[in-house]
This record gives sequence, structure tokens and C-alpha cells, in this order.
Amino acid sequence: MNPLFHPSMKKGLIMWIDSLGKGPVRAFSEALRLNRSEEGLLFVPKEFPLIKETPPLSSLPDLAVSLFRPFFRGDILEPHLPGICERAFNFSLPLKRLDKLTTLLELFHGPTHAFKDVGARFLAECEGKISELEAHDINKLIMVATSGDTGAAVASAFYEKPLFKVLILFPKGQVSKRQKESLTRWGGNIISFEIEGSFDDCQGLVKQLLKDKEVKERVKITSANSINVGRILPQTLYYAYASYLNEKETGKKANFIIPSGNMGNSIACFWAREMGCPIDRIYLSTNANKAVSNYYETLSYSPCPSIKTLANAMDVGDPNNMERLLSLYKGRENSLRESSKAVSVSDEEIQKTLLKSLENKGEGWGVLLCPHTATAAFVRSLFPDDDFILVGTAHPSKFDEVLSPLLGGKELPLPSGLKTLVKRTPKFKTIPADLGIVKQALLQEL
Repeated sequence: MNPLFHPSMKKGLIMWIDSLGKGPVRAFSEALRLNRSEEGLLFVPKEFPLIKETPPLSSLPDLAVSLFRPFFRGDILEPHLPGICERAFNFSLPLKRLDKLTTLLELFHGPTHAFKDVGARFLAECEGKISELEAHDINKLIMVATSGDTGAAVASAFYEKPLFKVLILFPKGQVSKRQKESLTRWGGNIISFEIEGSFDDCQGLVKQLLKDKEVKERVKITSANSINVGRILPQTLYYAYASYLNEKETGKKANFIIPSGNMGNSIACFWAREMGCPIDRIYLSTNANKAVSNYYETLSYSPCPSIKTLANAMDVGDPNNMERLLSLYKGRENSLRESSKAVSVSDEEIQKTLLKSLENKGEGWGVLLCPHTATAAFVRSLFPDDDFILVGTAHPSKFDEVLSPLLGGKELPLPSGLKTLVKRTPKFKTIPADLGIVKQALLQEL
């Protein structure tokens, strides 16, 4: 047994089960490939391994292996986990001190400069290794609905991988110009559809296509959205990393403020806390889409139609991962509200926070934030006497049309990786949010 984890854990594999705790248990690779249970529910760990000592912090791959090993014990991927982690986590996750009580966890130093690179690269390495081990030549289609950054991260992770095609669905007019460039400049094995609808429409189309018999007869299909455990589990890595570094420096548990849209980033933090990482409070910052903040007020969950905001990647009216949060805290909802909060942030508050953060005096930090990270910074301002780690989700340059006016019209320079990508010729189709039309366009591409 991995000595990092508590000896009271049962021997053997950490299994996955549906969010209602019913149905057959699955190994990690099975849950990854199925996406959902036979009843259409999301997979969650049947139990969480409990960390009993500080894990290795000098290397992200080594930390990842120590954290994830219990979930892979007995799985076909177990012998390959070190190599998977080494290839997936080859960029930094720096912690930047903003003031005595505020730290920024920068998760935008991967190849597409958004936190989605962490989960997407791990998923791609797992999928690639499974295909190699199964030694068959059947193409696999990786489908992803994106409100901004997920699609680019998945495209980058699977680009030019043999036997894989990626289908990206993104909502027309609801991603930034530079995000659209990152979603449509790939070609090759990457298929991009601009959908005349909302992100929720894109997400619904992915769910329907996953069940479509005609598509399934043509290719093996799976999703790279955060419904997939291969996207969520790796995101616990940066919460473990940041919380243990914080404990080492301050002697205290970490408090996080997380920009939250589809809730995958948030549920990863809750899972990390369940695993015993030194995490105290978890605050969620949302934009004007209030499904999550309304739940915290009423303890009754109701999806809302999504609305367009400055923090566009969080424009989600029915977050997938609320299902996992409700499952985790079933019967102990009051405990959830005692240890976490959710705050809705308006576009006006986002703009004011962006301007304030740019200032080098008073309460300003002299830093440029993306609009999503600005929601976390606003929530941070509501609790000035407490210490927090803000989760920085994307490189600010991806949101030039929002930030440039605040800088007197100055265009934001792109990081080198994105600068190369946007020079490519765009390749995408604009399609109505209609399953039949989307399916026919997909079959033509396949």
C-alpha cells in the first residue's frame, strides 16, 4: 500500500460509482471510457483515500503519482501512471503573493494558457495509453462542449494523436475573439463547430451524441468535458500542491476562492479536501448566472437559462458538476454551507475589480487579471481580514476586447504558443443547435 495514505484504507482499488451510490462499481479506466453510468449519472469515488503525511512537493509529476496511485491500483493504467504524469504535468503552477493575506495560484502556464490544460493533458495521456494497450485500430472521437477554454486545451492535448478525432462545439458570439481563434485554428484531427445557441445547447448536444447509435456505429466516442473523471481527478493536483505549500509557509489550512462555471474546478477542490489536503474554506465566485449561488441560499437546486457576461467561460445555467457536489453533501447540506459559500458577481463588479487590481496603490495589486479571476478577486474583497488563495484560471491576453479598453486601447500581447496558433488558417463550420443537422455534419467529417 502507498505509505502516503492512511493504513485504515481498504486494500485494493479505489472504485467509482454513480452519484446516487447505485449500480455497478467501476475501475478508473472504465469510468473514464463510459463518462456516465447506464442511468446517465456521473461517476464519483466510492470512498476517498486519506493522506496521512505531507506528500512530495518538489515535482508535480511525483506529487500527482502519490495522490492518484490509490485510484489506479489494480487498473490497467497503474504501471503507466508515472509516465502519464510526467508527460501531462510538464509546466509550472506558480503561487504569486499579492499581499500579506492574498495569493494568486496561476493555472495558465500550460500550452493553451488556461487551467483546463491540467485536466485535458492528463485525460489525453490516459486515453492514448489505453488505446495503445488495447492494440486496436478503431478511431475514437473525443467530444467537448466549450464556453471558451476547454476546447482549445482538449484540441492541444489530442492534436495529431493517431486514432483520435476531437469534436469541439462552441456557442456563436459567446466566446472571446482570441478564444475563438484558439478553437478554430487546428485542422487535422480537430473538428470545430460553431453552434448557433448557448453553451448549455452545446453541452446538451454532446450528451445526445454520446447516446446516438449511428455515431457509435461509426466510431468509439467519449467526452472530454468535466463529466469525465479523467478531467476532474487531475485537477485535485493543484489544490493539493497549493494547500501543502501554504501550510508549510503559514502553518494554517488554505482557503480558496474559485471562479466557477460548470463546477469541475470547484468539485476538484472539494475532493482534495475529502482526501485530507489542508483545506479549510472553499468559496465559489460565479458571474450573473446564479444557479449555484441560489442553491447556497435555498438548498434547493434549479437550473437557470444561461446569460452572457464578461466572464464568458462561466456562462453556464446548469452546471454538470452540481450533481457531484449534491452527491458529496447529501444529508449534510448544512455542513456544506458552514465550510463554503457561493457569491454571484455582476459585470459591473467585474469591471470595477479589474480596474482596482491594476492600481499600484491602496488595495490594488498592480496585476492584470482575466475577467473570470476578477470574480474571485471581488469575492476576496468581501472578506478583507481573512487569508485566501485566488484561483487564476486563464491568461488575461485571451480577453483582449474586455481588458484593452481598461488599458487605454492598448492591445495585449499574446503568449508565444497562442501567437503561433492564431497565425494558422481558421477551419470551422457554423451550425444551428439542432441534433440532426449537427449529427449529419459530424458524420461527413468522419
